Order: sequence, then structure tokens, then C-alpha cells
Amino acid sequence: RGVFTHGCVKWVNQATYKKDDLLNLQIPLPPLAEQKRIAAILDAADALRTKRRESLAQLDTLLQSTFLEMFGDPVTNPMGWEVDAVDSVTLVNPTLCQEDRPEADDVVSFVPMAAVCEKA
Repeated sequence: RGVFTHGCVKWVNQATYKKDDLLNLQIPLPPLAEQKRIAAILDAADALRTKRRESLAQLDTLLQSTFLEMFGDPVTNPMGWEVDAVDSVTLVNPTLCQEDRPEADDVVSFVPMAAVCEKA
């Protein structure tokens, strides 16, 4: 600790460390067996991260496939679901919404789910 702080040559807004000092710097290393053990742990952790990324990608695909199987493609509507405007089936509490312009009551940029309820 403090090796570089004490060995730096400070200039205006920058600092340098002499090349010879850097090349002669002594770095404590654990024994080779310990280095190999640490490397194996890091390799295992990296493999787990890779598997996790792959499984998350597969879960995303599964979720999308399940949605399409249950409801069909919302753009093409192959199930023939009835299409209606949101305001015909829901009520929105405007006090919970974020409006684009304070003077425009009908322009809303964000409607949180807490503001939406089913029409009776």
C-alpha cells in the first residue's frame, strides 16, 4: 500500500512513475499451487456466469413462446381476439399519471399500473 504514491513524480495535473522503478517493483505472489486454486475458482465462476446468461436467454425465449402460444401474435391477431380501445375496458386515475404538459389533461406520457383498474 502506498507504493505508487511514494514513488510518483508529480507534475501539473499528472503524475509519472519511473520505468526502472516499475520494472524493479517487487510483487508478492502466492505459491503456484494457490495461484492454480484461485484460477480454478475464477474459471468455475466464469462458467457459472456463462451458463446463467444462457439460461436467462432461454427463459426469455420460453416466455415469448408461451405468450404467443396462449394469445397469438398481437400484431396479426391469429386468434381473432376482439380489439377495443383501452379506455373502453379500463378506468385511469389521472392523479397518478405523469403528464407531458401540465395544461393538457388528455396527454399522458406514463400510466403506472396502480392508476389502472377494470371497468365495472
